[in-house]
Amino acid sequence: MILLGAILVFYSSFLMPPLSYMGRTLTHESNFYGTVSAMRGTDGAPTTMFIDGRPRQIDRSESSPLSDIFTYMERGWRVQTIAVFGMGTGEMNCYRKPWRREYDYFEINPAVADMAEISGHFDYLKACNTPFNVLIGNPLLNIQKQPDERYDLLIIDAFHAKKAPKELLSYTSLGIYAQKMKDNTFIAVNFSENSDLKALITQPMLQKSDAYGSWGLLNLNQRQLDFFQKRGWE
Repeated sequence: MILLGAILVFYSSFLMPPLSYMGRTLTHESNFYGTVSAMRGTDGAPTTMFIDGRPRQIDRSESSPLSDIFTYMERGWRVQTIAVFGMGTGEMNCYRKPWRREYDYFEINPAVADMAEISGHFDYLKACNTPFNVLIGNPLLNIQKQPDERYDLLIIDAFHAKKAPKELLSYTSLGIYAQKMKDNTFIAVNFSENSDLKALITQPMLQKSDAYGSWGLLNLNQRQLDFFQKRGWE
């Protein structure tokens, strides 16, 4: 009986959404990488993706860190290619710049990509009508296969699972990213609720929090530093 109770506690804490989010489970999948669920909330709340029982959400309010980042990215007229580690629901696609922006999503868990793209429970990728590519597999290995100086922005949004892939923030990894990014570009990291990951960053970093955790910006030039500090980054 004690063993059964321990198993139930593990299941509820590691695999299932918290009680505060309980609604109708639309789909649930487990694989080597963890669990992925889609749940429709009560009282008309939108459908939410859960990864290892944690809600996979981004804050797109006007003053959120992510909105600050894309407000800056509206500057200039060149076509932008943005790399995103961690696909989630594909909601990032709704930061559009018609005809002048595309996304490369790097996602290690094929169940996450399938749920975002073909399950029918999330329509951001289609509705927001922004070109995108999905690269399944280890993000660190897959980005090395991309041409040098391809990206205008790298967003690391891959720390929602129970086991955070800390290797994505290593000194060696940051050096690899630098090769794949254009001049005068920067890296945005969503630490989510894993504030301990900030200790891995040894270079200067601006930070700002939102409803779901905190963000950090790396490799900023002086113009970028001034812009974000005026918007409350510290």
